[in-house]
Amino acid sequence: MAKTKVAKRPAKSKKVADVNNATMRNPITDWLRDFITDGDKDSGVKVNGENVLGYAPVWSCVNKIAGHIGYLPVHLYERDREDSKKVRKYDEHVSYYAIASEPNPYMTSQTFKECIASDSLIYGNGRAWIQRDGRGQASSFIPLPAKQTTTILALFDANGELERVSTNMADIARYPGNWEKWHIVTYPDGAKLYIADENVLHIPGLTQSGLIGHSVVELAKQTLSLGLTAEKSALKHFAKGARPSFFIEAPPGTLTKAEEAKEFLEQIKKQHEGTDNEGAIGLLRGGMKASTLQQNARDSQQNEQRLFQRQEVALLFAVEQILGDDSSVSYRSLEEKNRAYITNCLNRWLSKWEQELARKTLTPTQRRSMRYYYRFDDWELTRGTMIDRFQAYQIGRQAEILSSNECREFEDLEPREGGDDYKNPAINPQTTGSESKAKPADTTAKAIASRIGHLVNVEKKRILQYSDKSGNFIDSVERFYNGWKDRFTVAIVELGGDVALGHEWATASESMLISVSGEATKETLKETITKHLETWNERETELIANIKEIANA
Repeated sequence: MAKTKVAKRPAKSKKVADVNNATMRNPITDWLRDFITDGDKDSGVKVNGENVLGYAPVWSCVNKIAGHIGYLPVHLYERDREDSKKVRKYDEHVSYYAIASEPNPYMTSQTFKECIASDSLIYGNGRAWIQRDGRGQASSFIPLPAKQTTTILALFDANGELERVSTNMADIARYPGNWEKWHIVTYPDGAKLYIADENVLHIPGLTQSGLIGHSVVELAKQTLSLGLTAEKSALKHFAKGARPSFFIEAPPGTLTKAEEAKEFLEQIKKQHEGTDNEGAIGLLRGGMKASTLQQNARDSQQNEQRLFQRQEVALLFAVEQILGDDSSVSYRSLEEKNRAYITNCLNRWLSKWEQELARKTLTPTQRRSMRYYYRFDDWELTRGTMIDRFQAYQIGRQAEILSSNECREFEDLEPREGGDDYKNPAINPQTTGSESKAKPADTTAKAIASRIGHLVNVEKKRILQYSDKSGNFIDSVERFYNGWKDRFTVAIVELGGDVALGHEWATASESMLISVSGEATKETLKETITKHLETWNERETELIANIKEIANA
């Protein structure tokens, strides 16, 4: 086989030398290129993959994207052979376990994915050597150093001898033949490791050649150098060019001696420096004046430049919003903000991972069948608040799109017996035998009244306990309703009611209790609260009626 010959070819072979020359940097060419285009020469700041991570905007973008790729779980799915709409998780696949749980004996799945993703973001290419078991399945993944690894196309003749090396995909059409894609790792001692592409998980960044991705560090040296220069300038300013916040102007002829001036300043510092002296009243005598120094135009321009560089870095990584940039687009909710980030930035990287994992870990038969695919689960980034989620579940249940157990699965809850039915039990109760003679509306009404009555009684008992204690009643009530509001709302939704009913009940209850407590003394608090709770029967009846109306609509 051609791949075996390349891997075992002697180190001094001329053919291997050709490969080496094609993949190693030419120091003369690189020096000339760097002299003309390298931002280092203009700014005096070295830009490379290591120090650029120390620049906060770059760290933020790389850490955010790579962190989410590492954090989000990836699953392998299998479509049913007879019905493609039926899908199950294919957890028993060896490769799935390796990528989702233990890629190698030394790393967790999250650390591994972050490692490869950060190489892709900074150097343009993230690679991992795939180790296969006796059946040819990918059983482990070993990260390859991005700076020491390159990718080439190799053309072999009929005898398996190397004819040509290229990094241009167009050469495939120009020189037809047996082209193969190889990855070459060059170690510090000069030794080389040749790995066929089928055994390398390769996640390239933006690419024009289709072979290797562009390095942000190489292409955006000018932009990154400007940002690093601004950071260096600010550091130098604080280290050597810091200015006092104000000056004291002494009348002519006063404090002419250095000792007197020093003693005067020491007294000023003693009276006004430090947090303990914040707000202390000062006194200037003998015609002295204090002048506050405002930010000058140079400092203001420097701050604007640093903010502009943050925005440019965000553009490089396609991150729409970066911390510290108040001019970015605002969103109505965290869910909406995350969805925009996922759609415009993260999905591109997740799709590359999914396609490359399928290409390198599935057999040709599995790929051609189109029944197997990888998919990242971005639920953790798009899930809303508890109220938003349960309102969505309610809509899904009422529309008979989701079952109870599917909703419970979203919340990491165990399935319950009978929870696979897609009918809403509050609207379509299941009855059999003699029970079928009972009217569904009557059964629903009884269930709603019983459940709401129980919850309101629990609420009343808890409030009475707070009124009988020596602690702060209002604080106790506020803490109680912070959690009770969600619990009460969930119960109403399960009964077929609306989310707003639970919110309104809890908000009104808390407001009334605080108002009533303000009219009582410590001695009469319990009696006052007890009398007030007796008036809740009418509220309870009205709530039950509203739930019934919505459930039977």
